Order: sequence, then structure tokens, then C-alpha cells
Amino acid sequence: MSLNKYVDRIASTVKGNNEKVGDHIDLFRQVIGAVLDDAQLKKNFDGAAIRYAAMCGEITNRVMAVLGGSEFVDLLAIGDVNMPAFAVEVADQIVNDSYRYHDQLSKDFGRGYDLTSQGAEAARSSFFDYADKYYGFSAVHGLKEKMVENSTIVGGGMRGLDDIATAMIRNADKLGLKNRFISPDNSFGTWHSIVNLRTHGGHSVHTLKTGQDNFLHLSATNIDKFYDGVETPMETVQDVWCITPVGNPSGTFMSGDQLASTCEAIVNRNPNAIILLDSTYVRLLSPGRSKALVEGVLSNPSVIDRVVFLDSFSKTHGFCGERIGLYFAANKEVFDPIQTVNMTLSAGNGRYKDALVMAICNSSEERELILQEVHDFWMKERKGLFDKLITSGSFGHLFDEQQLHVVDEQMDEPGLYLFLKLKEGVTGLDVLKETHCLGVETKMGDGNYIRFAVGKISEPRFSQK
Repeated sequence: MSLNKYVDRIASTVKGNNEKVGDHIDLFRQVIGAVLDDAQLKKNFDGAAIRYAAMCGEITNRVMAVLGGSEFVDLLAIGDVNMPAFAVEVADQIVNDSYRYHDQLSKDFGRGYDLTSQGAEAARSSFFDYADKYYGFSAVHGLKEKMVENSTIVGGGMRGLDDIATAMIRNADKLGLKNRFISPDNSFGTWHSIVNLRTHGGHSVHTLKTGQDNFLHLSATNIDKFYDGVETPMETVQDVWCITPVGNPSGTFMSGDQLASTCEAIVNRNPNAIILLDSTYVRLLSPGRSKALVEGVLSNPSVIDRVVFLDSFSKTHGFCGERIGLYFAANKEVFDPIQTVNMTLSAGNGRYKDALVMAICNSSEERELILQEVHDFWMKERKGLFDKLITSGSFGHLFDEQQLHVVDEQMDEPGLYLFLKLKEGVTGLDVLKETHCLGVETKMGDGNYIRFAVGKISEPRFSQK
């Protein structure tokens, strides 16, 4: 069912039940109620809370337009990206360049299967040359070369997560072990959905509570507490930890020491554990900050030996719809089971994915400066949204007084998400009705939060003074 069919049906229902609609605020609330109560919309997006919320916002806007209302929803619910007007040309230029790379790859390799299913080595090498300024691979002798060898271009971060989760269950079954997926509550919702779908037959999923004092991330103390609380013999389990150094949904990031000590604690307690670092948002940070975040992991041989990274161009370059990412590891034994699943289930991506990676990673310095302006634009919009919702004091009855995880040092770095704790009893619908800002409610260890995303803002809105 297309969006227009939702819109037409809901608009006619609202209009049919109200011969004389009141003021715009009254109309706005009636439309929201009709959209959120729509049985077909609920059914079609059951289990996809973030996309359901985004759809509700989009349909509400369209219904309001049909009915002539002027109170619209700010769509801040999903991590999608609309490039600001000043960057659209750059995105188009990158896509156009990819056609040239595609032609060259086709000449070099023909149009048959990518038999490795990893993506062209030239494309993977381009990524590591490009990403080095954010990760600092070259600071560790031989690491970048290992990463190139043990890397795969995949159809977006979510597909990469699915490959990894599937591979971990399959590997545990082959070894006669019980797999444990362990992650903080401040984790990408789709990861939770994937591991719950994949877990069966004695394998398990564990979610650890986080607190504002650690920016809603794990610490070494959390790791020790987990292992101290389980009696299962270590030789019978395969532990897979998923850590998102720059959080989704929180938008907050770990310090380098925090990430390094957390990973060290995992390896100290279980040397055979696998650590998935979902680094989708790491390259949104400034290069100095992102390097400082991961350098302790890269430089520790016992830790880097157990890590698999996941990266994506969806958020850093506004290519969400292109579905393009990579996973990579230093240790071939960690990488190979994941790559086997990728090869088995997909036979690899088309060469156009390789071509787009090459176009992105070999772009000009001028284009990179424009992309940095995009990241700075998102930073300003996020800070402006915080000022509207918190600093202004206009909505103090909606949000908790304790927002200790939101600090200036982190807000001054580029990011897509603003994550705020709600007052007890306040819902996302309450926030939407009063602020017109559509977010997604998320239950965390110490209460109920709401996540807002600024990636779909294409012109200055909250940063306007």
C-alpha cells in the first residue's frame, strides 16, 4: 500500500468525522490520533518501531497538507539523511564518478561473479587509505594490510550485522558451544531485532543497563559485573559483544580510555570472546577525536585480535539509499566465518557497490570540505534542537531535569542524534503534540528516553537565531 493510499483514507476519515474542524492545533491532534490508531499502518510496520514512527510522521504531514492545516511534524524519528541543498551537487558528482569506476572494473574483471564475494581489492584498499585519517590504521605496523585482506563490502550496515549474527550462531553450532550475544541497552535497535531472530536452541541474548554517568555506554565495571554474575563454564560458551562507540540511539560517544578498558576487560575475562565494534558513526566525529577513540583498541594486540569492525557510508556521506558498508578484522580466524556466510547467502554484491566505494574514497579535497560542512550543519541543528527543547525552559514539564549524558564537549562534535530523558509518565506522543518534534521512545536502564534525529533537515531550522 502506497503512502498516498494511507493519506487519502485517513484524511477522508478525519474530514468525515468533523464537518467543522477547529483551529490548527485541534486539527493537528486529531490527525495524529487517527494516524497512530490506524490498524493497517500498525500491522504493516509491526516490529519496526523506528520506521513505523517515521511513517506516522510523514503520513501526518501529508494528511495535514490535504486538509489545509499548517501545523506540521518535524521528522526527527529515523536516522535517514537528506543532504542539505549546498551538498547535493557533491553527492551527484560522486555518483557520476562511480559510473567511470564501474566501467573500469567491468573491463578488468568482466561481468561474472566476484568469486571472493568480498568486493574488488582496489575498492577495499581505497577505503582503508581514505579511512586511515579517522582510524589511524597505519600507526600500527602491518595492520592496514591485514584489514584489506580481511574485509568485505556489503549492502549496508544492517546487512553486515545480519551476516555477523548469523555467522556467530553457525560457528557456535559447529563448535558445540552456546552463543551469548551481549550488548548495552544503548545499542542499535535493529541489532537487538537481528540477534533475537537468530537466537535459538540454548543460545542467549543479554542486554546490560547503562547510566548517564558513563554517557550511556559500557565500562570495564559492567564487564566484570556480568562475568561475576554468571556461573556458566567459559569453555562451553562463545561470547559475542556488540559495542557502538558512538551510540545509536544516544548519539553520545565513549572516551578512548573507556572503549579501550572495556574491550580489555572483555578479553581478560574471556580471551576467546568476539567484539563487534559497530563504528557506523565514528567517521562523523572530527578525525582527531575519532582517532583518539579507537587508538587504544588498534594498539593492543590481544584486543585487536578479537575485534570485527562494521562501518558504513550511509550516515557520513548521506548515501543511506545506496546501502553500502564494510566489515573488517585483523584476525583471519574471526573474519572468515562471517565472510563464509556472506558468500553462501549472497555471492557478494554487484560491482556497482565497489565502484561507489572507489568514487567516495577517491573524491577531491574540495568535496571533502563540503561534506565536513554537512557534518557541522548537523552539529548546529542538534544543538539548536537541544536549545529549543531544554535550554529554553519551555518544555520543562516534558523532560527530566537530569540530562547528565549531554555535555558541551560531545555536543560540539558532529552527530545526528539527540537523546533526552523524559519525565516519568510522559510519552513520545505528549512530546509530539506540544513540540511538533517526532522522536522514538526508548526504554533504558534508568527510565524512558526519546531519540531525535536531525539527518532529514536539509535547510537551517533549529540553528536559526
